Amino acid sequence: MGNWDMGMTRLRMLAIEAIRSWQALGAVSGIAGIGTP
Repeated sequence: MGNWDMGMTRLRMLAIEAIRSWQALGAVSGIAGIGTP
């Protein structure tokens, strides 16, 4: 169970970082005028 919990925590951290980088990309492309979903 311990390994599973550690894996889930790592996945959650990766997901948060991915969302942050996606939001940053969206902001940059928004400024550039490139419409991203």
